[in-house]
This record gives sequence, C-alpha cells and structure tokens, in this order.
Amino acid sequence: MNEMPLGLRQLRALNNPVRIELLTLLRSSEPLTAAQIAARLGIEEHLIYYHLAQMTEVGLIQKSGARPGSTKPETLYAAGPPSRMEGLDYEDEQTRREITKNVSTVLSTAAKEYAKAIEVRRQKADEECSLFRLTAMLSEDERRELSAKLREITAWLHERQQGDGNKYSVTIAISSLTAD
Repeated sequence: MNEMPLGLRQLRALNNPVRIELLTLLRSSEPLTAAQIAARLGIEEHLIYYHLAQMTEVGLIQKSGARPGSTKPETLYAAGPPSRMEGLDYEDEQTRREITKNVSTVLSTAAKEYAKAIEVRRQKADEECSLFRLTAMLSEDERRELSAKLREITAWLHERQQGDGNKYSVTIAISSLTAD
C-alpha cells in the first residue's frame, strides 16, 4: 500500500508525457480500448497497459465497460472525473519536487503541441495558435478572483472536450513569483 496522499500520487502519475497525452485523448473521446489508445498515440500496446494501470490506480483513468473482442472481451477506458490537487503539503520537499516535475512535463507537452500546430497550420498559425505569458501584480483578492475565473474557463472547456469542431490545447498556470 502506498502511504503517499492521493493528490501527490496523481501528480506523480502525471509526471510522464505519455500519460498526459493518454489522459488528454480520453478526455476528448469516447471510451477506448488499449489497442485503440495505442494506435491513436502511436505507442506499443503493452506500454499503454502499463500506463493505464498506473493511472487507474490513482483514479485518473477508469474502466468503463467492455466490448466483444476477437477472443475475449476488451476493456474500455475513460478519463476519471476531473480532479484538483488539493491538500498537498507544500512544506514537504517530495511534494515540491513532484509539482516541479509536473509543471515541467505539462509545459514540455504544451510546447510540443504548439510546435506541431504551427507546423501543420503554417498559413493560419496567427489565427489558430496563441501564446500568452504575462506577469501581473495582484492583491490576494484579485488572485482569488483570477483563480475562480480560470476554474470557470476550465469547466467551460471541459464541457467541450467532445463534439464537433477543431481540437485545441489549452495550458494554464498561475504561480506566485514573490515570497511573503
């Protein structure tokens, strides 16, 4: 049994670009089999099973049924409910290391997606690819307001993960740049 808190275990499970891609895929599609996931991500199926097991264990992925296979039923996998990493002990060195790794993995994945989008959409890159980074001085009340608005945007985007239209990647990070 792992003694690590669930939020930290979820964070650690996401410290892998394949798992971020896998979760992104399942959040934007119907439930899929391991073979379908492997084909869409271009990764060997036995590796997908490993990543699915790691993510299922911490609730990021869930088994959502089965469908008939050629020799036996094939398990269908879906993204688990959205979770927020709350209750983490930021005084703990291991927690801070995992958060730093996670931010690095997420930003690296976003950079690859952005570069690929620009390559594919050269003619429309100005219209369809946006990159924003800014620094702002916020009071604590303004920071809370910004966080609330970003949660609203995240919920709005979550509702649009399936359906018609073009697929977009959105990465949002807020961090304090000053110490108290």
